Amino acid sequence: MLKKFSVRNYKNFRNEIEIDFQDTAGYQFSADCISDGFISKMIIYGRNATGKTNLGRAIGDIEKVLFDDRRASDSAFLNADSKEEYAEFSYTFQFGDKEIIYRYKKLSDQKLSGEEFILNGERIFQFVYSDNIRYIGNLEYIEAETIIVDNVINLTCST
Repeated sequence: MLKKFSVRNYKNFRNEIEIDFQDTAGYQFSADCISDGFISKMIIYGRNATGKTNLGRAIGDIEKVLFDDRRASDSAFLNADSKEEYAEFSYTFQFGDKEIIYRYKKLSDQKLSGEEFILNGERIFQFVYSDNIRYIGNLEYIEAETIIVDNVINLTCST
């Protein structure tokens, strides 16, 4: 289950915006909106052109990254007022007693700058593609003995 999400420098979200699905303080009025201590149903509302659709797209961006979705989308990806060259996404999931954090930076809609995977507080891997930085420790936590790093680097940098 998605526990927490944040995004920064994406479309109209120049500053970081975070949604903590464990912060159920305002939901006492409807127990149907809470599942296992997490907000499972929410409505986001606001005036036109305030970022509701962009927030939905940001939350769903992980699908493009994980499933190598290269369909073209609109070209306005980074925040127009920012001087940074990447957008930053962070997802925290809870699966039973396992907490998974997956973070990545994107230079454009289709090009990663780097990514990091953390399981129960232990960094499993981290790649910074532009600087060819690779960390692949603790693979035993995910029951993997090795990873073909060159394939990961080549696949990601070619997009």
